[in-house]
Amino acid sequence: RMLYKYKQAAIKAYRSFEDKGIRPSLKEMRNAVIEFYEGRKIREDLPKNVVGYIDRYIDDSIQRGRKQGAIQAYDQLKNVLRSIQGGETMEFRDLTERFLNDMVNHMVIRFDYQTSQIHKIQKKLITVINDARRTGAYDIPDTLLGQNQSWRVKLPNQSTSGRGIALTPEELRRIEKAKLS
Repeated sequence: RMLYKYKQAAIKAYRSFEDKGIRPSLKEMRNAVIEFYEGRKIREDLPKNVVGYIDRYIDDSIQRGRKQGAIQAYDQLKNVLRSIQGGETMEFRDLTERFLNDMVNHMVIRFDYQTSQIHKIQKKLITVINDARRTGAYDIPDTLLGQNQSWRVKLPNQSTSGRGIALTPEELRRIEKAKLS
């Protein structure tokens, strides 16, 4: 049944090019078959790299009237990616598990982000990846597709690390009153 639908979509796609007097490339034919079979249009005008896609996503968000806070969060994601070596020109196929882990380390070392802030940025990246996947125009690694929902950083609580132990005022009073021999 599915093979029959694809065959019909291929015939419709070929006829649509034939009616226009165009000899399609393999990529144009593939996109037309997807358009007829799945009812969605492949957008050829999409940026080739992740940062460019985020820029476009931000512009679309502004036009849809999203809140300023959400738009700023996507800007923050874009700035983090730009600060990583090669991040400006990185494509979706370059987003590997190793890169994502390196990105977490970069956010901790370079920006001194806390776990909650890193989670917010990761969530925005997952949203962008899912949106790009829906367009069908990007080569997104299969390993990333299975992992992007559970990719989360696990850092020690950094509110007290490196600064000693946090004590309550009552505990401090008890220590001050204690007589050490």
